[in-house]
Amino acid sequence: MTFGNGKIFSIFNILKEGFVGFFRFVKAYWRFIFRYAIIAIIAFVSFLIGGSYVVWLTKRDEIVSNLDKFKNEVTNYYEISQIRPIRILDRNGKLIGEFSRRKFKPIRTDNLAEHGNVIWALLSSEDREFYNHHGINYTALLRAIIINLTTFQKQGGSTITQQLAKLTLDLGARNIFNKITEFYCTFYLESQFDKNTILSMYLNRIFLGEGNTGVEEASRYYFNKAAAELTPAEAAMLVGIIPAPSNYNPVRSLKTALKRQKLVLTPMSENQHLHPNPASIEKNFAKKSNPI
Repeated sequence: MTFGNGKIFSIFNILKEGFVGFFRFVKAYWRFIFRYAIIAIIAFVSFLIGGSYVVWLTKRDEIVSNLDKFKNEVTNYYEISQIRPIRILDRNGKLIGEFSRRKFKPIRTDNLAEHGNVIWALLSSEDREFYNHHGINYTALLRAIIINLTTFQKQGGSTITQQLAKLTLDLGARNIFNKITEFYCTFYLESQFDKNTILSMYLNRIFLGEGNTGVEEASRYYFNKAAAELTPAEAAMLVGIIPAPSNYNPVRSLKTALKRQKLVLTPMSENQHLHPNPASIEKNFAKKSNPI
């Protein structure tokens, strides 16, 4: 027993001497260590920022071209032409049938306010400060970082503008390098377009599951009605799909979609001022609305 205690005591002394030696080294050379640690951090951050900027420059022309098309879609008030159908012919060249996607109008800056319930649901759950920030909500971003580091749970802090930048860049893998590149694109979007144009482009570009891109197409697919006609509860379910379209849509799992709907209805009831026409909202609507 004594021998065992002696071994433990010896190990303790070795560890103690190691720690003492380490702290003596740090105390003697702390200025040197601190100086080069700062240099290493600055070099690393500069590499990330510089490298991301190079990626942004290589993609900028393509992105600007795409954004011009997106802008034309939401600011030039025309009816989108029908996509040419796929024609099925028999061996003699006789038409058997045609297949095409349904024709619909995009959400545009001139009809944006007509989609009040969708906007209300989107801003309440995704970006309450959309009309106040300049592309990045630093408070929400810092909160998300703290939650991610302390709870190991994924917490989003991206604004609608950042999400549009992500959709436009389509960089694939999620890492800090690509995240900084998205920041460049976010600042570009905010400098070139007004908020309503950004919001309209986002609503037309967001993927909502089952092959549907944009809230208008998704609304007609899931609810068989135009997005402008959605009830608050229906809009909440549609917006609830956004974080994980393939898993949260009602076709894949109605139970999950209903849970997501409730998560959106709560902030909607707390942020009634985000509706384009708050006077039209019934008090305590979230308590009165029945899940669809």
